[in-house]
Amino acid sequence: MWRLFSILLSLAFFTGCSNEPEVKKDIPFVPVVGDYLFKLHKDVPGDVPQVNDVVYYHLRHRTGTKVTYTSRMGGNYLKYQMKAEPAHRRPPSIVVALSMMSPGDSATIRTDISQNKYKPPGYETAKFMDIDIYLHRVEKGKDPLIYSLKQRLIEPADNTQNIKFNPAENEIRPGGPTSQSDNINVWNVVMEDKLNEAMYDVGNLYRTGELNGKLNRLPSGLEFMPIYSGNGNTPGIGNKVSVRYFGSNYRGGMIENFYKRENSIDVELGNNKLIKGLDEAIRQLDVGGTGIFFMPPELAYGEKGTKAVKPNAPFVAYYVKLDRIN
Repeated sequence: MWRLFSILLSLAFFTGCSNEPEVKKDIPFVPVVGDYLFKLHKDVPGDVPQVNDVVYYHLRHRTGTKVTYTSRMGGNYLKYQMKAEPAHRRPPSIVVALSMMSPGDSATIRTDISQNKYKPPGYETAKFMDIDIYLHRVEKGKDPLIYSLKQRLIEPADNTQNIKFNPAENEIRPGGPTSQSDNINVWNVVMEDKLNEAMYDVGNLYRTGELNGKLNRLPSGLEFMPIYSGNGNTPGIGNKVSVRYFGSNYRGGMIENFYKRENSIDVELGNNKLIKGLDEAIRQLDVGGTGIFFMPPELAYGEKGTKAVKPNAPFVAYYVKLDRIN
């Protein structure tokens, strides 16, 4: 029975994919990172996946001719988002192989398990574990943090939500407020909850250094992460603009919330009506664009601080949206 099942697994790996060649025995393995051995059976010209790209692939596990698993039995391609592996950690063999393949390639990556004290079922007497991989396509990825923020900070489409945003379920449930003012108040509550939670999380990443090298930095010391792009029209000093913004302190507590549904804040840039960092932040955005900005004390509240910001606090963070140039 097991032999029949192995044959079916082997056939299933190639069935339904006419461009998948058989494993070629005459191609030698070459050593690659992580003490693995690797060989390409089919090499299609193209770019290899980069960090944050999403890859779609099929694989099968085997020792010699005995197949122990194939993803083709499930029908759908496996999906994985490429990420940078820590230098001190041995990268997974599948990730190593995928990082050297382009769409349409097929390859085998081999792991020496002869010295392993514990071996997986079916490999008790095996010296090697071979994984055959077929890379179907690569989807250019986006920064996972920015992607996550975009999902979390989608604004309510209208004014019909009448309960708070539930961060545990990432959910807004529709309802029926009794008046337009109720609608607006509910929209504002929803966005305040979402912004408060997201800025707390991002502020912690910044504070612990996990965003080092991932932000745009200006000569003034302002650092920022674009979230949504606008229409390409960027304001300058002297322009009058309508904006919305939400500020958080060093510990993630809300400083101020002018991210309101009913109206934007109208301000002329460069006339010292805003803190320096916020004025400069707005000038980095296109109309309709949003971003998160991190400001050192000299661009924010400096030695004086405020009730919500300690004197010379290491940074404050703002989520800003440029609605229009007036």
